[in-house]
Amino acid sequence: MTRPIRWEPIAQQYDQMIKYATAIRTRTASTEVILRRCNRDASHPTCAAMLEVARGQKAFFVAAVCD
Repeated sequence: MTRPIRWEPIAQQYDQMIKYATAIRTRTASTEVILRRCNRDASHPTCAAMLEVARGQKAFFVAAVCD
């Protein structure tokens, strides 16, 4: 929690993140394959945006638990 969440990458990559989520939900791609792809190329814009979403989720969880 050292910096604010960057919303711009999330907004720019939103459509691609929805495609990944849909592929996981419809079982046309496994979660492991998508995670492996992001671990291999963490500088990929969509992976970076998903990491920002994860930061937001973490911040929300910490705020809810500590409240």
